[in-house]
Amino acid sequence: MSRILLHTARTWGRDLFGDQTNKHIVIFDSDDWGLVRNSKEAIESLSKDGLLSHADWFEKLDGLESADDLQLLSSLLHCFSDEYNNPPVFSLNFVLNNPYVIGTDSNYRIAFVKTRDVYSQRSECADILKKIQNDKAFQPQFHSWSHLDVKTYLLDLQTGNSDSRLFLKHGAIGCSSKELRPFGYMDEMRSFPYPKSMEAYLNAGDKEFFKYFGFHSISFVPSCLVVSPEIQKITPPPFLKIIKTGFYTYWPENEMYKKHFSPLRKSKNGLLFIPRNCDFEPYWMNDPINYCLSDISMAFLQKKPAVISTHRLNYTSRIPGNKRNENLDKLFLLLKKIKEKFPDVIFANWNQIESMLLLD
Repeated sequence: MSRILLHTARTWGRDLFGDQTNKHIVIFDSDDWGLVRNSKEAIESLSKDGLLSHADWFEKLDGLESADDLQLLSSLLHCFSDEYNNPPVFSLNFVLNNPYVIGTDSNYRIAFVKTRDVYSQRSECADILKKIQNDKAFQPQFHSWSHLDVKTYLLDLQTGNSDSRLFLKHGAIGCSSKELRPFGYMDEMRSFPYPKSMEAYLNAGDKEFFKYFGFHSISFVPSCLVVSPEIQKITPPPFLKIIKTGFYTYWPENEMYKKHFSPLRKSKNGLLFIPRNCDFEPYWMNDPINYCLSDISMAFLQKKPAVISTHRLNYTSRIPGNKRNENLDKLFLLLKKIKEKFPDVIFANWNQIESMLLLD
């Protein structure tokens, strides 16, 4: 069976009654901006002891963006525009704090450094927030407080459960072998399973985000797409309108997860749940351009906006510089083909998408 037929079988039934739009809308949704992750020294130490094979792409290669990374991405995006003279928009989904570990054995504690302070300590990053705010091709949005399930991670460190201490000994924070924990400890919302705790988390994130950027984030994407279904019962912050998901979300169940379909819909508490229905991850995908174009065509066939998931990892110099540049070349070709195939494409940000969906 062809990939398109498989894709249709997987998505058509559950999206049949979802909200629809006749417009050809495209947005790029990009996670993990502002997150430091592991140092190169930690990666080398893990590699020396044979532990790197247990890590994923992000733990091995992802790292804090530089001003040059963002400038190259911005310059490329501004090579294109829609009929309204808008460039393609990258939603830069931000992590607001970076965790570090204090103490040893049963006395471990988690502390945080604000991402804006991390930037200010690095001369090449000092003006990043200002540059992002003034660029039409970028829309910062709220991704997570620290991208870490603090409650579970701290408990495992203190009790010696799992292999969290082993990874920490090498300087790798929030890591565990994938055999034990498929998301490591990066699934932050596992720590907030109930409506009241979710409300407190989202309100705190909204206030912190406002301090960074001077406006409220209209959208939120849970880290690793792990979130309790109780989020549909919360009273959200007044400016939060959109919860971004994948084809699936993962509901925490004890130590495991329940995979749950996530169609485009509006919940009773007024939140729009919008799935990222396209993938463009050139670092690890074979033929990412045609794969993504197929996804976009399917989204438009189903009268849905094309929300393209594409992680920061693909565009930063933490990976070998030539690989970053290759990925940017592939992004250029993807945008060129989108314009050729869908000349009426609308490059929208999340505020515009919300308005378009509500009007349809």
